[in-house]
Amino acid sequence: HEAACRAHVEMFVGQLAAEGQVSGPSWQVRDWWDIRTEDLSEERRAAATSAVTALARADPGAARAFQQACVQEALSGGAVPGM
Repeated sequence: HEAACRAHVEMFVGQLAAEGQVSGPSWQVRDWWDIRTEDLSEERRAAATSAVTALARADPGAARAFQQACVQEALSGGAVPGM
């Protein structure tokens, strides 16, 4: 779950960056997931990134819902103080 959330949030922030629209809270959510998953192996993170990319292609709505749940989890966990 954590590796998939990290991959979803990285993809989300990457899309925002490509559009030139990354806000501070987006970076904070990404950093929160980075810290939560820093002990995961590179193989596990790569597998999660692959799975998330496949889901985004196969079912964009499900991928968006999962990504939003990951953002909410980070916000509930204190990723952005005051939110």
